[in-house]
Amino acid sequence: MRTITRIQPLPLSVLLTTTLAAPATPPTLNVRGSIWVADEQGSSLTVIDATSNKVRATLSGVPMPHNVQLAPDGKSAWAVLGENAQAVKIDTQTFQVLGRAPTGQAPAHVIISPDGKRAYVTNGADGTVSIIDAQTLKPLRAVKVGEHPHGLRPSPDGRLVLVANLGSDNGSWIDTQTGKKLADTAVGKAPAQVAFAPNGKSAYVSLRDENAIAVLDVTTRKATGKLNDPALKVQGLRSG
Repeated sequence: MRTITRIQPLPLSVLLTTTLAAPATPPTLNVRGSIWVADEQGSSLTVIDATSNKVRATLSGVPMPHNVQLAPDGKSAWAVLGENAQAVKIDTQTFQVLGRAPTGQAPAHVIISPDGKRAYVTNGADGTVSIIDAQTLKPLRAVKVGEHPHGLRPSPDGRLVLVANLGSDNGSWIDTQTGKKLADTAVGKAPAQVAFAPNGKSAYVSLRDENAIAVLDVTTRKATGKLNDPALKVQGLRSG
């Protein structure tokens, strides 16, 4: 077993510790790739080998990373840094920091468009979504959405981004071609995260304070119902 420790030569200092061990016996399922985990309280990112379930690397000195996402091509990982109001782009093979971009205050989640050209960041304190050029890391614009925006996802065709606004009980639709908000849709109490059906016709919003999932029609941008099952464990559900 070898341990490698490296400090990245950037103003955003990232300490990398990688442990290399003999390969474990593969599990029954043929699972490959890496799992990236953001530890907001520990100010670190952890990379886990999905086949062996062993830690490949821990990147520390990353101030308050609330969320981390992989680019569609898997070549870069993006994290939002709450303390610094930044998004940082990291090479998934070398773990080198490729660059960083300013965001709004209290960035929550980051996604990359299906074509890999744009990054979108929800800014909880500003009520905005930052749109960033994913190649140059240049901020392009800030789109005003609802209160305390949190989770967001692109539609399968990349034409829309749906944002869950925790503080205003609605979802905001962004046109990715114009970079402008199209509409807000009331969904229920404390929407935290969203998803699209693979065919792009429906979208789903988790409702933290209802332990339910709102179902939206993407064409009309209207809520069509709710999935409310006692067995559901919706993200961020409050107890009591």
